[in-house]
Amino acid sequence: MGSASFCRDAVSDLIRRILCLTLSFFILLALCLFGAQQGLSAQPGQTGQSAPPEQSIKPADEGVISILMASVYPADHPVTQKVWLPWIEQIREQTGGKLQIGLVGQDDRFTRREYFDAVRDGRLGIGHMPLSAHPGDFAYAGVFGLPSYLSNSLAGSEGFWTLFAETPEIQAEFAGIKVLGVHSSAPFQLNMTRGEIHRQSDLRGKKILTIGSDSLKLLRALDANPQTMPSLAFAEVLENRSADGSFFPLIAMSNLKLVPPPSSVTLCNLRLEAFWLGMNQARYESLPPDCRAALDAGTGLAMSLAVGRALYEANLQAQRDLVASGTAVFRISDVERRRWLDAAMPQARAAWLEKMKSLGNQGEGNSGSATSGGNALRIYERSREVFDAAEAKYFSYE
Repeated sequence: MGSASFCRDAVSDLIRRILCLTLSFFILLALCLFGAQQGLSAQPGQTGQSAPPEQSIKPADEGVISILMASVYPADHPVTQKVWLPWIEQIREQTGGKLQIGLVGQDDRFTRREYFDAVRDGRLGIGHMPLSAHPGDFAYAGVFGLPSYLSNSLAGSEGFWTLFAETPEIQAEFAGIKVLGVHSSAPFQLNMTRGEIHRQSDLRGKKILTIGSDSLKLLRALDANPQTMPSLAFAEVLENRSADGSFFPLIAMSNLKLVPPPSSVTLCNLRLEAFWLGMNQARYESLPPDCRAALDAGTGLAMSLAVGRALYEANLQAQRDLVASGTAVFRISDVERRRWLDAAMPQARAAWLEKMKSLGNQGEGNSGSATSGGNALRIYERSREVFDAAEAKYFSYE
């Protein structure tokens, strides 16, 4: 009896095991068939099947050359909209899509001062910055920052590029960089929080915020009490009435969105800031001939003037916006403007020539060769001729 019961239990257990194995087999078969069907209908990269690793990382377009460009101007700046973006599209079209430039605002990997070295060392493809972002890095190129009669960005851009293109000493300071343009800013104006400026004596003792050592020296020569700081810090100081005003282009001031806005603006066109646009030289030389030709066709004087024109038009629009807003806008005559500049020029000229003389005896510039006081005097005198010719060509004191 016990033996028969044991046999029945063993048989029952064997049957259960067979049933479980059979059921598992059909479940596994169904899953395999379902997975195969999904695999046939899914595309690589979509849900259902992952693309093979080599297919996932394969470039979308073979033979495309991509270059990163970083500019000090933000996405909504007139130069970005009217010059950078159309130029980038033109390069793409002229090379049949072979050369593509990716534009960003300021590259957060570098400080403003590091941009020049980043482009020269190949860490950044194309860079754009004012020369004042690199204090002490240039010797001969410092002539761009000295007071001159240049009054608008068209005259300034042609004058700056022309002097650069004909002066080997300045070019040598950009060794390692293919310079694509040298342009000027919009003119600096007096944006006052307190008081009004009609004549030079009105500036005496006024606390004026500005950027760069050249602006600082100019305002000091005019008996103001200037203070330099990053432009983004202007808003807090001016809104707290801790300064009398600022010396800065209208376009840049409008971006600060001061509350309240300046109570008055004096259009004086006393200063233009020089900017460089450049590409890593080795990267440029490594490009195919058609890509280099496309870059060459739209840069140099053409690029410098394109930027100058965009800034010129934006400056005029900023003036119209000021008038429409009810801000008191004053304009000093060109005769008065030149009188102010005449007061500042001798001191600035003497200080720069003395600095160049000391460098010639003791130091080296970016070019790696000692500077010469004689060359500096020649370059200064030539700069006056070039700048005066550009001013006569584009003079429109608005």
